[in-house]
Formats: sequence, C-alpha cells, structure tokens
Amino acid sequence: AAAFATFTLFVALGSGVIDIRDLLRPSADPAQLAAGDTTSDGSFNPRSIERRAELEDAAEAGDADSQFELGRLYLDEHGGLQDLAQARSWVSRAAEQGHVGAQSLLGHMYHAGRGALQSFTLAHDWLLRAARQNDAVAQFSLGLMYREGQAVPADPVAAYSWFNLAASQGLEDAREARDDLLSALTPAQVLAAQTASEQWKPGDLQFNSERMLASSAAE
Repeated sequence: AAAFATFTLFVALGSGVIDIRDLLRPSADPAQLAAGDTTSDGSFNPRSIERRAELEDAAEAGDADSQFELGRLYLDEHGGLQDLAQARSWVSRAAEQGHVGAQSLLGHMYHAGRGALQSFTLAHDWLLRAARQNDAVAQFSLGLMYREGQAVPADPVAAYSWFNLAASQGLEDAREARDDLLSALTPAQVLAAQTASEQWKPGDLQFNSERMLASSAAE
C-alpha cells in the first residue's frame, strides 16, 4: 500500500516491480526510443534531438502514437530532454484520442503528481478509460485504488475483480494481489467477484460490489 502511494512511473507490490514505461512500450524499434540518449558528460545526444523533431512533426499533425512517444520522451529522466509539463501535454493529447497506452500513463502521472497536481480522481478516471480497453496495467492499478480507497470507497470485491482481470492477462503482481485479498473476503464475495470478472468484456463499466453480490445471490 505504501509503495503504491509514492510510485512515479513504477507500480510496486511486495517484492515485484512493474516498470510502466516497459509495459506501455509500443512496437517501435527500441533504437529509436530516447532512453539513455545522453552522452557520458550528460550533454544531449544528436539522435535524441533528431527523434524529438521527427515525433513533433507527426504529433502536431495529430498522430496519437507520436504524441504518446513524444510525451514519453519528455517524461524520461535519462533522455536528457525531460520536461514534465510537455510530457503531460502530449500524453494528454494522445489520451484524448483514445490511445490506450497514453490513457494508462496519464492516469499514473496524475496518481503520482508527475507533470500535474496529484489527483486520485483524475487518475481513476483515466485508468478506468484504459482498463475498459483491456489494459492490464490499468486494471491492476484500479484494483489497488479500490483496495486502498483512493478516489473511491474502499471495495475489496471490486479490487478482486480488477486484479482477476489483470491476472488473466498474465500480470503476476495482479495475481498475487488478488490472492492476498482472499482472507478479507467471504466465499460469496469471492464467487461474485470471480463471476463478474469472467463475464466482463472490453467497454464495460467498473465493477459494483453490491450489484455483483445481488446478482450472485439471485442465481
């Protein structure tokens, strides 16, 4: 819980750490990405500046992938071009176009207060948008927010459901978080959460534990 309250670009749970930048990395040539593009004396590498120029042209033209990559370029503290305000601006523009990686990253930026004032409410809103597009990291992070009661009332049943969704996509930390909740839930709550997550499909709204339990009891 403490780790989640202080993370920046990392989601940490126990001994496991998920690097958001790696999980959201698009299928571009890694050699084109900006991380590590400074020289040994800390000056800008020409390749990093060239990459920024390439991205800016496409980003200004409205290409969401380029806007997302440009935002990440400005976010990266190792690339020599860090500018958090620019990072949020470009990531936001991509997120508004429905770019799932940008929506997830923007949610994490708001949660951590990176490039903007910290806002759990905005973090929840953007993570939910990404989660509804079946982004496993966003689903996991929503589970953490429901577990901790951040921007929403604490709801272990809804948390279990989000963890279960993320775990079904192979996210090991989500599986561990889900299993850790078992001792806090009744068998009926576990069944309701499992059923709801199994019936969930991309585009569905967030889980409501009262509705889940009522539905389970009626069956």
